Amino acid sequence: MLRRTGFKKPQIERKPVVYTPIPESMRRRVSSGPVELVAMPKTVREENAHYRAMARDKDCQLLIPGVCSFDRSTVVLAHSNWHDKGAHRKASDFWGVWGCYSCHTWLDQGAALKAQKQVAFAYGLKRMAVELEKIVSDPSQKARDREAAAWALERIRAADHALA
Repeated sequence: MLRRTGFKKPQIERKPVVYTPIPESMRRRVSSGPVELVAMPKTVREENAHYRAMARDKDCQLLIPGVCSFDRSTVVLAHSNWHDKGAHRKASDFWGVWGCYSCHTWLDQGAALKAQKQVAFAYGLKRMAVELEKIVSDPSQKARDREAAAWALERIRAADHALA
């Protein structure tokens, strides 16, 4: 019968670490007085209930290949997971894209890489801006829909300009 033994850890030769001080000639003075830390104020989440409600029965704008169900009855406003977001807080409503249940689930809980999800969301946001442009410029649309679309489009453009 074999006797059980634990795993044998390899013996590593440990050398002492020697820290050398930085010479005075290489040191840089930042300030002569004490450093004051100032907390950044939190951004305020911008909400627009009518804009969220507009997503009902719209076309999915995420359009994830192999995932999208194209089911207009399940479309909701899928908020970004990367923009203007904080702990226990959703992103502002203008950082949202109309997405069907399948695409929204893929975006929030899918196994895809974060970079893939960010690219898919960015393309969706571009398509969303085009749809909002159509709503704003179409006089046959309801006034509240045009106002909500203009509200979101203004903020998307401002954020896009700030990021560029």
